[in-house]
Amino acid sequence: IASDSSSSLLDGWQFIVAMFLACTICGAIKFFHVARKYKIRTSTLWGKLKPLVVLAFMSRNITSIMRQEYEFCENELGISHDFTSFWIPLSQAMLSPRATLSFVIPPFLIMQFIDKPISLPFLVVLVIVVLELSIADPGTAAGWTVLFASLGLSSDFVGLFLAFELLTANYNAAYGALQMGLEAIESAACFDAIDMDRIKRQA
Repeated sequence: IASDSSSSLLDGWQFIVAMFLACTICGAIKFFHVARKYKIRTSTLWGKLKPLVVLAFMSRNITSIMRQEYEFCENELGISHDFTSFWIPLSQAMLSPRATLSFVIPPFLIMQFIDKPISLPFLVVLVIVVLELSIADPGTAAGWTVLFASLGLSSDFVGLFLAFELLTANYNAAYGALQMGLEAIESAACFDAIDMDRIKRQA
């Protein structure tokens, strides 16, 4: 980063804007899908999920609040203890929507930055590698290094994007918490392990 020009650093606004837009749009789609599917008022559903989302935003890391996730799912969402004790640890090791976004956006912006066309083989490799790296949400530096090397891109961009990641970490964590809560509702509903009346009941 120190050896790069200030103009390159300023170009990072595209990455930051892309991350905010992607998280907002994907989060909204999932939120309204769950609300409509289970006939929950959007204001009520947001009221239930808001405390966890705010906590994740303040902590900057959804994994660090796993204990609060247990309490939240059981007390606020009415999910059974037997299900949360199984599902929450499993969800930490499954495909992470937040990680998927953070891995997909940088390659496209880099290709634009270095003025190279995006080919079909590039897209195929991108999809395969991103799906693999998004499992268990690995460290961003290691993940991006592997991703860039697989796509034939310079690893010099890793440091640059790590700097921009710091600016979006809070919002990414909040998005991850929102996804976690919504996925917990859907997953528990499949196994009849949730009290929907508790979610639909306003605080």
